[in-house]
This record gives sequence, C-alpha cells and structure tokens, in this order.
Amino acid sequence: AEYKTTEKTDISLSVGGEWRHYDDGSSSFGPVFSLTGTYRPFETTSFSIEAHRREENSIVLSGENFISTGVSVAMRQKLRDRLSAHASFGYDNPEYKSAGSGPDSDRTDDYFLLRYGLDAILGRSWTIGIFHQYRDNTSSDKSYSFENNQFGIQAAWGY
Repeated sequence: AEYKTTEKTDISLSVGGEWRHYDDGSSSFGPVFSLTGTYRPFETTSFSIEAHRREENSIVLSGENFISTGVSVAMRQKLRDRLSAHASFGYDNPEYKSAGSGPDSDRTDDYFLLRYGLDAILGRSWTIGIFHQYRDNTSSDKSYSFENNQFGIQAAWGY
C-alpha cells in the first residue's frame, strides 16, 4: 500500500507472510514487511527512512537461511540539472537458522553500511554514478566479521 500523506510526504507498506518448504519435508512460516517513509522539503531534496524484516537464503552457510531485520536512512540532493548527490546509512541484524529440521548455526551479525556518491543523468534512460561505501560486519562467528571500503562506478538504464 502507498499513501501520499501530504504534498511533501508519503509512506509505503508491504506486509505479508513467507511459507517455506524444505527438501526434508519440514516447513517454516514467518512474517515479512517493508515500511518506507519519504519527506521532500524542497523539489530538489528528499529524505527517506526504511525498515524491513525478510528471510533470505545464505550463500555462505549451506543449508541455512537468515532473517534480516534492519533500518536505513537516505538523503538525495539535486545539485544541478543533471547532477545529484546521495548519502545513506543502513543497519541490518541477520540471524541465521536451519533451512529445514537440522540444527541452527546460532550465528548473528551486526552489519553497518555507509554509502555516498554522485549521479549524473546522461540521457532520457541512462544514469552513471560514482560512490564510496564503508561496510562493517561484526559476527558472533568471528571468522565472518569484516570491515572494508569500496569505491565504484555504477550505470543504470531504465525504460
């Protein structure tokens, strides 16, 4: 559901349940949601906040899924006709569990992401950007903890 609360604000909400069936015949059910609020104090400025809970497959731990509960805040500022700046901060708390009736790994993480950059509109459908992001993951299993910086170029095409 989406609702434009005022000229400058809107919210969107997605709520549901996820029922998973596993090869060993077991199944699980859990709630999932995403809630986003956006505020545009000026035509060229926007702020947003987002909260979520979702279940995903683990690509690192075989036979495990993780439930990720998190929040993020973001800002976008148009600088010129075709140039904008953006910054965001996010936090996720993934909790790992068995994808079936096997034992859980008891692993939980605290994952932080800080990202900022510039985007340029090249044409009606093309955007290119540069960014820097800092990531920090503190895991209950220390072998999965990390901290790093990434720089990148991104391109997007839409229709």
